[in-house]
Amino acid sequence: MNLRWSIDREGVLTICGSGPMKDFRFNDVYGSEAPWISKKVKKVVIEEGITSIGRYAFYGCEFLKTVKIPSTVSKIGENSLTGCPRLLRLNVSSKNKRFRSFQDILFNKSMTKLLRYPPSKQTKGYKIPEIVRTVGNGAFSRCTHLNQVILPQKLENIGEHAFEHCSSLTSMRIPENVTIIGEYAFRSCNRLGSVNIPKNLRDLRDSVFRQCTSLTYVGIPQGIGNIGDSAFFGCKALRFVSIPSSVKTIGRLAFSRCEGLESVKLCDGLESIGDWAFERCIRLRRIDIPDSVISVGTWAFKDDRRMSYIHIPPRIGTVSNGLLSNCSSLTEIELPQVSEIGDFALAGAKSLRTVKLKDGLIKIGVKSFSGCALESLVIPDSVESVGAGAFDGCERMKTVNIPVKLEVIERSLFRDCSSLV
Repeated sequence: MNLRWSIDREGVLTICGSGPMKDFRFNDVYGSEAPWISKKVKKVVIEEGITSIGRYAFYGCEFLKTVKIPSTVSKIGENSLTGCPRLLRLNVSSKNKRFRSFQDILFNKSMTKLLRYPPSKQTKGYKIPEIVRTVGNGAFSRCTHLNQVILPQKLENIGEHAFEHCSSLTSMRIPENVTIIGEYAFRSCNRLGSVNIPKNLRDLRDSVFRQCTSLTYVGIPQGIGNIGDSAFFGCKALRFVSIPSSVKTIGRLAFSRCEGLESVKLCDGLESIGDWAFERCIRLRRIDIPDSVISVGTWAFKDDRRMSYIHIPPRIGTVSNGLLSNCSSLTEIELPQVSEIGDFALAGAKSLRTVKLKDGLIKIGVKSFSGCALESLVIPDSVESVGAGAFDGCERMKTVNIPVKLEVIERSLFRDCSSLV
C-alpha cells in the first residue's frame, strides 16, 4: 500500500497515493483499526490514484458528513461507510466506471444496486428507483429518519443488514420478485408493524426480523423451507403465527422471547424445532407439535408459563434438556415412548400432577421433574439410570414405584419430597 493521509483543523481527511487501501479489522470493543478513527473526521477526500476503499475504513467516524470518491476507485469494502450516523453526502466522480452517486446516494454505475443511503438525510420517505434490482448489505442501516421506503417492483435481492435499526420505519411492502432477504435485514426496526413475505422466497434467514418489537403480524407463505436462527427473536408484539407445511426446520431461538405470542400453528411436514425456539413465550397456552417432527431442541419451550397443553410427537426418541422447564401451568403430559428424559426437562412445572412414563425409557436426567406437583409415579422397569435431584422438591409425592434393576439411587433423588411415605 502506497498511501498517505492527513487531516486539517476543519476535520478534512485527505487520502492520497496509488493502489488499493488496506482492509481494516474491526472488533466490538475497539471498533475499526483505521488510524483516523480517533480523529474528528468531518469530510473525506480520496484523491485520484486510490483504487479501493478498505473494509471498515470509516466505520465509527461519528462526525463524518461527506465522502468524495475519485474515478479510480473500483472497489468499496464491506462496512466501509456504515457506522457514520452524520453521513449526509456521497459524491462520486462522474468519470468513475464502477460507481455513481445520485441525489447523494451511492449506487453501482448501472444503478441496478443501491449501495449506501446516507443516514443523516432528513427526508421521511424514499422511493428506490425502478431500475434497482439489489439493495446492498447495510444500504439503509441506521437511517433513523426514514419512516417509509418504497421498493421497486422488480427488486430481487435485499442484502444483509439492509434496513437494520431503521427505527422509524413503520411498514414494508416487499415485492413478489424478491428471492433473497439477507441475515439481519430488518433487525431492530422497532416501529415496523407489519411486513409481507414474498412467495418466491425459500428461506427466512437468521435474525431477519430480530427484535422488531412492534411487529404484530407476519404472513409466512407456502414455499418457505426454513426459518432461521433468531428470525423473530424478541418480536414481543407478535400475536399469531401460522407456519406452513413447506417449512422443515425452525431454527434456534427463532421465536424466543415473543412475549405476546398467543397462538402458533404448526403443520405436518415440519421435521425439526431448534434449541430455545419458543423459549419465554409467556402467553403461549398450547402447542400441537405435528407427528412429522423428529427433533425438538433443548429448552425449546422453557419459561412458557401459561402453557397448559403440549402434544409431544412419537418419533422424537428423547425428551431434550430443559424442554418444558418452568412451564408452570402444565397440569398433565403424555410422553411418547422415549429412551431418555433430559436434565431439567420438566423442572419447575409446578402444576404438573400427572405424567405417564412408558416402558423403553432408560435414563431420567438430573432434576428432570424437580419442583413438580406429582403425587405418584411409576418408573418403568426398563429404567437404568436416574439423575441427581430428579424429583427434588416434589412436595406432593406420596408413592413411587422403583424398578428392581435400578441399583444406584442418588441421595438427593427425593430430597424435600415431604409427603413421600
